[in-house]
Amino acid sequence: MNAPVLMPDLAAAMAGNAAQDDLHGLVRVGAMEIAFPIAQIREVVPHPDRLRATPRTMPALQGAMDLRGAIVPVLDLTMLMGMQADGEVGQHPDIIMVLRTSDGVFGVGIDEICGVVDLGHQRMTPMSHVSGDGMAAVGQVIRAGFTLNGHSGVVLDAQAFVGLPGLALAEDRLVSAAAHSAGGEPTLIFSIGPYRFGLAAKVIDASVPQVVATPSPVDDSLWIGLINHNGRRLPVVDTLNLLGFDQMAPAREMASVVLRLEDGGLIALRIDRVHDMARIRREDWLTLQGMTIGQRGLLGGAYPGDQTILMLDPAKLAADATLQNLARLEEGNRVSAAAEAIGQGRKAYLIITLGEGAHAVPLEEVDEVLTASLVERIPLAGEAGCVIGLMPHRGAAVPLVDLGSRLGVGSTRHGPFILLASSEGRRMGFMIDALSAVERVVPRELAQAGAGSAGRFAPSGLPGATILTQEGKTCSILNLADLIDAQP
Repeated sequence: MNAPVLMPDLAAAMAGNAAQDDLHGLVRVGAMEIAFPIAQIREVVPHPDRLRATPRTMPALQGAMDLRGAIVPVLDLTMLMGMQADGEVGQHPDIIMVLRTSDGVFGVGIDEICGVVDLGHQRMTPMSHVSGDGMAAVGQVIRAGFTLNGHSGVVLDAQAFVGLPGLALAEDRLVSAAAHSAGGEPTLIFSIGPYRFGLAAKVIDASVPQVVATPSPVDDSLWIGLINHNGRRLPVVDTLNLLGFDQMAPAREMASVVLRLEDGGLIALRIDRVHDMARIRREDWLTLQGMTIGQRGLLGGAYPGDQTILMLDPAKLAADATLQNLARLEEGNRVSAAAEAIGQGRKAYLIITLGEGAHAVPLEEVDEVLTASLVERIPLAGEAGCVIGLMPHRGAAVPLVDLGSRLGVGSTRHGPFILLASSEGRRMGFMIDALSAVERVVPRELAQAGAGSAGRFAPSGLPGATILTQEGKTCSILNLADLIDAQP
């Protein structure tokens, strides 16, 4: 690994700012979520293939690692906390977190870096321990329990580990002079292909290791799949495509960083792997001299080092309209076997917005979802009807239809998304205002609709059917194939 970016002493930066004491680094060990005060986290490094053999002064001591000339003891938290380690015997976690105490440093194996969270006193329940031998002694390192966004875990105090019988500590001489700059935002460092990126932890909900992703329901270069995350189904985007750099190679399993958006939505940015958690000051970024690199201006600068880190702008990412719309495509708030089932009359519908109303399009009829601002269009001024232009796409001139005007619910000619659909070899693009969600429901036939209703919401040939979304909204079903067939 290249020389890691460290988490320097935060005492000076935190002086006079008690709120900073609530910041904790959140990690996953086995099935348990564990938080450490962020000031106690020295650095995060990949677990070596093998640890150095050392005298086993306590059962949880697995060995030691050579970290730039310092021999750092490494503990097995799953053994220390009385948990059964996942996987085969001898399998080690992917990451070692080096923790700092006033007496020295030591490392613990962790499975996943979940980010930095604010655990105020209202979110923590202080816990006391009973003195004694065996597992009772472990209670002294547990500071509190916590609950956050439906999750629960324990807060451990690295300093309290010093009192564990047999714990060996290494001298704290790991930080170079350049790494002692105070302050800076907690930042997750990850790689994608040849690039290394940094993103402020304040907009990260979690990092997700390699998991099987289901294919995207539409053929789109940006939206490449779906993953299950804490009972929710999140769209996965191709991060290189998002930035305008390149296209990531297709894969069945994907690692990702779950981004928390400005409107509260969640979306997964595909990555290759997490490398580090660090504190980086914005003023230490190398500026782009006012130029926009890539698409959307999401790249904010660079951070120098053995390998330059490309710094993503957290505010622009969290406010990106395309990501916010894709995040609304989460398939319900909870994933269950029933929601996954397609049988028993359930069908998948893409919920779209036209004007102030929501409508449902059978997902099987959608060939692609395109971002309108990234598509070359030939406007047709004065064109009769609702065809507002042509779009060169995959060897054909595809008509673009103002879907809102076509249905009589107000123009959507300036909508940010285009739905591509085809019927009998003919393809058409439909301009829409927004994407909302994907729902799997049973359609319901309406009673005979009045002429006014049919004229307002559905052109001739569309069935009088609706769906009821999980939010309780009734949406009329739009069959795009019928619209294409009705076009002369």
